[in-house]
Amino acid sequence: MIELSKSIWALAVSCSLLGACDAAVNDNDACIKQLGEAPEQSITSIDLENMIPDLVESMGAKNYWSSIERVPTRCEPPLGFPNQRPTDDGQEGALAPKPVAFVRFGDISGLAFVYLAQGTDEMTEGVAAAIVEYDGSGHPAEVHQLAEFLSFEGHGIIYSSRVSGQSMERCKQEIEYFEYADNGDIIGELAAPRRSSKTCERQAPLH
Repeated sequence: MIELSKSIWALAVSCSLLGACDAAVNDNDACIKQLGEAPEQSITSIDLENMIPDLVESMGAKNYWSSIERVPTRCEPPLGFPNQRPTDDGQEGALAPKPVAFVRFGDISGLAFVYLAQGTDEMTEGVAAAIVEYDGSGHPAEVHQLAEFLSFEGHGIIYSSRVSGQSMERCKQEIEYFEYADNGDIIGELAAPRRSSKTCERQAPLH
């Protein structure tokens, strides 16, 4: 009991001196309010090409990150994302994940984040997008990666998703940036990326 009382007293002092506890509560309350005010949609499209112009054409090479606009929000990001590429500044700083849109459909309510990503082999790199759901207290609860663009040595793959409360459709398209000879040697860079046919498949809904 004595140790517990000391812990509570220490927490009260730190909150009083820094205002951290009130700020955290206020941020969480503001987050819940923002999510509740987001317009409801029947279908949400998570497509990186709509979020980042010329992403595929530039093979992710140009400095597009600074041009991605954040939506103002008091909702905190999760501690990590699926296949997130490590950066020197972690979840803060210039390369931190960016909230780009509020989403609300069915029983899903949250934020779409864009973040730097890498493939499972750690050689392919690019960018991904995920929907983050929040619990009733305004904290990150579930993370659903729904879009991704990864490339390596002239070959890229881009995924996008269309989601609703009842279903989800995930699409895939392969991108080639170079022309190859019959023996596999690179002849040169294509004037424009060559895209394969887009293939889509139905998947189970998020909930």
